[in-house]
Amino acid sequence: MNKWFLCLFLVFSPLSYGEYGVYGHGNETCADWLKDSAANPPWGRIIKHAWVLGYVTAFNNMQELNKTPLKPTDGAAISQWIDGYCRDNTEASIEDAALALVGHLGQ
Repeated sequence: MNKWFLCLFLVFSPLSYGEYGVYGHGNETCADWLKDSAANPPWGRIIKHAWVLGYVTAFNNMQELNKTPLKPTDGAAISQWIDGYCRDNTEASIEDAALALVGHLGQ
């Protein structure tokens, strides 16, 4: 009985293909990223940067399984790219910025 319930739940779940949960600092905005960058010391920026590095690492791991890894980069380059994205898209989420970055690195 429980297996049938689980199957029905998964089939009729309100999430459609492509929707997923974003956890942690990815829900914050680019405006938060920029504000934290100006703080002294920039602890919020450091935490958000770690979140982005984890996102890129996880995405790259999945791409590696598909034999299409992202272009090599480093933490400083990632931070600079996110800075530019966030200056142009202050209302976007940090996850939006990270997703745009992996799109850029995947080209």
